[in-house]
Amino acid sequence: MLYTDICLGIFVVIGSSISTTKDSLLNIIGSPVEFSLQIEIYRGLADFYFEKPEEVDYLNKMYFTAKAVNDKTHMFEALSDLVFSYIKVYHADSVWYYMSLLKDVGTLEESHPYLFFLRMRLFAGRVRNNEVETAITEELAFMGKENIGGNDIYIQMEQTFITGYALCSEGKYEEADPYLETAYKLACQLPYEEGFKFRICTVWNFLSTLNFIDKGDLYIEYVEK
Repeated sequence: MLYTDICLGIFVVIGSSISTTKDSLLNIIGSPVEFSLQIEIYRGLADFYFEKPEEVDYLNKMYFTAKAVNDKTHMFEALSDLVFSYIKVYHADSVWYYMSLLKDVGTLEESHPYLFFLRMRLFAGRVRNNEVETAITEELAFMGKENIGGNDIYIQMEQTFITGYALCSEGKYEEADPYLETAYKLACQLPYEEGFKFRICTVWNFLSTLNFIDKGDLYIEYVEK
């Protein structure tokens, strides 16, 4: 009954101002509540503080609360957001720290959808920060250390995306095109919700390359899909 009452209270405050909602969530989290509700509240507070220092604090609390009840889904979610928040500010040590935690949450099959998406974003961030050689060196070291290979679709997406992105950084758009197209087509093979972030990550780079190599008709075809 208490759980239901608290949930109803949250729905009521959603209609009020963000400040009021934030204060309400903070008040609730200070009361004895179930772990599942604590996790959702920390998720909401992290969203309120998006790209502010408090965001990291609440994502960490979300992770440790989820860990206490072995809630892998929310552990992966919190750690993924933590990694991405540090990718955006080029804080490499924190990126590697949270990536190492993410790898330990579950099996390889469970972690790959998160790990390889984040590696794609990390590589792109490195390149945008004019760290192409560092990005390539890190990727080669990762592939060698982890003995990465095989037919895993997430590995294939990451490798083709990174190869294409690296070629684009050198202005080799013709050479990059087939790699980026392959990465996008692999993303399209995933279930809709699971593959959404991969499609977003791959499609714009692929479409941008089509513009550079004067394949306007193909560009329009993909945009209309």
